[in-house]
Parts: sequence; structure tokens; C-alpha cells
Amino acid sequence: MGDLWSDAEDANYLHPATSELPTTSDDHPRILRPQPALRVCAGEANPLLPDIMSSSKFRKPPLGLDHFLQRQRVLSLWREMVRAIYKIPPSNTRDEMRQYARQGFQRNRNVSDLSQIRYLISTGKTEFEGMQRYIDELAAK
Repeated sequence: MGDLWSDAEDANYLHPATSELPTTSDDHPRILRPQPALRVCAGEANPLLPDIMSSSKFRKPPLGLDHFLQRQRVLSLWREMVRAIYKIPPSNTRDEMRQYARQGFQRNRNVSDLSQIRYLISTGKTEFEGMQRYIDELAAK
């Protein structure tokens, strides 16, 4: 076929010395066969990571849908608070408010009961609304 090299010829080409398909460009200059990809199935240790990272001790189980949704609500509340706090001009008050909000989230970080999480979110939103009025006054100055 001249200088053109078709996919059909690639599929039928056998290496003359071994009667196998070549796997590298060293075997034949026109063919480059990719090596099979390393696949790691769920639950198996990844051979590319150190053993300490693949240990189940460090891996958390996946979240259920309800926990995932509540986590998104918590993160949304946190982002809303941080955005509001950064409207305050740089001062000790701004640092103290950010620290207060952060401590509240850190204190309840390990709560896993859904009803308790919902309660904490609603309480946090209520507290944030009161804090936001104060923030708006400070930002206006």
C-alpha cells in the first residue's frame, strides 16, 4: 500500500521474530501499542500509593444521600458566613467573628445524627441572621 499505513494492516501485523503483535515503537517503527492501563477496583489497595494511604483506617465510608445533602447545606452556610464576614473592613472584630464562626463549626464537626445536623443548621442560620445585621452596620461605616 506504499507509504500509507492503515488500521487494518496494524491489526494484522505480526512481529517477524516472535509472531506476536509488537508492543513498543522499538519493535516496529510504524506501530506504537499502548500498554494496558493499571486498574484499581473499589476496595483494593492502590499499588501506586503508599500503604499508609490505602489503609482502611484513613478511608472514610461514602456518605449516604441524606448526609451528603446536609453536608452541602453546612458548607453553603459556612461560605455564606465567610463572605459576609469579609465585608467588614479588616479589624479585630472581623477576625473575632471569623474565629467564632469557625469554632462553632469545629465544635460540631463529628456530629453524625441527621436530626441533630438539621437542628444545628437551623440554629446556625438563625444566629447568622442576627450576626448579619451587625455585619451590615459595620460594613456601612
